[in-house]
Amino acid sequence: MKKTILILTLLFVGFFVFAGVASAADEDFTFNSSTGTITNYTGPGGDVVIPSQIGGVDVVEIGSYVFQNCTNLTDITIPDFVTSIESNAFYNCTSLTSIDIPDSVTSIGDFAFQNCTSLTSVDFGDVDKINFGCFVFSNTNISEFVFKDGTTTVPEEIFYDCTSLTSVIIPDSVTSIGFSAFQNCTNLTDITIPDFVTSIESNAFYNCTSLTSITINNPDTNIYNSSHTIPEQAIIKGYKVSTAKTYADKYNRIFENLWEAGLPGKENIDIPEPEDRPLTSDESATPTIDIPEPDEFIFTPGQAEININIPDVVPRELKNGEPGVSQINVPTLTARDLIHGQSGSVNLTVPDSSTKTFDHGTPGSTNITIPDIEPRELTQGQGGTVTVTIK
Repeated sequence: MKKTILILTLLFVGFFVFAGVASAADEDFTFNSSTGTITNYTGPGGDVVIPSQIGGVDVVEIGSYVFQNCTNLTDITIPDFVTSIESNAFYNCTSLTSIDIPDSVTSIGDFAFQNCTSLTSVDFGDVDKINFGCFVFSNTNISEFVFKDGTTTVPEEIFYDCTSLTSVIIPDSVTSIGFSAFQNCTNLTDITIPDFVTSIESNAFYNCTSLTSITINNPDTNIYNSSHTIPEQAIIKGYKVSTAKTYADKYNRIFENLWEAGLPGKENIDIPEPEDRPLTSDESATPTIDIPEPDEFIFTPGQAEININIPDVVPRELKNGEPGVSQINVPTLTARDLIHGQSGSVNLTVPDSSTKTFDHGTPGSTNITIPDIEPRELTQGQGGTVTVTIK
């Protein structure tokens, strides 16, 4: 009797171990050995490990519709030789929670993970570049996503209806944002469009009801001419002369110039008033104001100037025979590099020197020495001004 109970217990435990982790057998797959493509899966689901080889042939592709509607699939391990995940491969796998994409993968087809409503994370490891199809992650539960460097486009409708998405990082390699790419991403709060994006297509951010800020770094990005491209509550940040500014003006959106939005590039140097100093007969005195060198600044388009404010020279009364000199030493201004589309100026304003009263025969002078302004390098399309005003 005890022996029978032990055997039943082992069978019971073995059943649940098998049900929990399904290290898929070759017979669970239909496999095209001439192309290395898995074309069908008939296993029970659970945690599935795709074999790296079937019948001695490397698995290099997960074909279209292989796991479609496999609602019992909870986890999938993809072998390192796979280069392509084809369209609808995991469509409607509603219990799949996460997936690791091996470094070998270079393309993911249309609808590959659409409607995987439990999918919260995708790890791309050290993948260099992936070409995505449309609707790849549509209607998933992903909250954060980082496109890999080398990605050239954010495909159309890739995150359509991803209502949990809050953060997306787009690399500098991207040149276009596709049609309805982020439509209905109702929890996306802000996004930065990098320098080399040349187009934002229709409905790209339509109905992103929580989007409060969109920064467009390329002044020439073509923004699709529709009020639905960018939601009305989003503050558009860009440059004064830019397509972003034109779009904001046309559709009555709040616009912030990138300088106004808080980018560095202006420094005010305030010099305190020199203290009064009494002079006695035959005593000479020279109040000296030394102005520190301003730091070097790198300016982006639309940024403002460096202001050096020099106070009035305090009046001093001199007696017979007293020489007196007030000196203001202004250092050489540091050269500044400006990039495309900028204007830059250095303003140096020297106020009136206050009146000094001299007795009969008393010499006196006020010397203001202003050095040469060093040259500044300007690139194509820039304007530059150096202004020295002495009143």
